[in-house]
Amino acid sequence: MTQKADSAEMKHVGKFYQPSKNSKLYFDEKFSAEVERYFNICFKIADLNRTRLTLEQRKELITQANVANKFANKIETQFKELLIIK
Repeated sequence: MTQKADSAEMKHVGKFYQPSKNSKLYFDEKFSAEVERYFNICFKIADLNRTRLTLEQRKELITQANVANKFANKIETQFKELLIIK
């Protein structure tokens, strides 16, 4: 998602639907909710890209891409913390 940013396509984002749902099986509720929220933002970006965008929609798409990028960084940090053996 970070590479595609605001040009994400449904065929790529859709592949992560099931893993985002399955995160509940492997991680705590808080982290899996973050993963699912991230997927939903990415899905919204890809969904917007399926249509011809108005200027207002394009602005929304860029805003969502920025939000997705922040979520990606947050999730990556949290995931690394989960991997550290204490």
